[in-house]
Amino acid sequence: RYAYRIKQIDHDGSFAYTAAVEVEVGLAPRELLLSEPYPNPFNPTATIEFTLPENGHVLLKVYDLAGREVATLANEERKAGVYQRALFDGFQLASGLYFVRLQFADKHLSKKIMLVK
Repeated sequence: RYAYRIKQIDHDGSFAYTAAVEVEVGLAPRELLLSEPYPNPFNPTATIEFTLPENGHVLLKVYDLAGREVATLANEERKAGVYQRALFDGFQLASGLYFVRLQFADKHLSKKIMLVK
């Protein structure tokens, strides 16, 4: 949190300050958002970032092209207003296309990610 105020100086040298204003820096938007995994393509790990509209239970999973679950990256309570991160390790998996799926409440988002070995 930062607080600041502005000093206004008139041509005759008199001045006045505005009321203090507070700003919070580094907060994430309060919306359901799944960012593009990076790097993409990846080998062997990728970072997945997301934000939430409110505090609650998150389910973040990775699926292969056949729809089989290959990893659960998050299955827990998470907080809103901060950037959430999960690391996907594809060391044991074959090269190919995978899908990252974020589920929160009754909504879900998904992104494609490519593993290249």
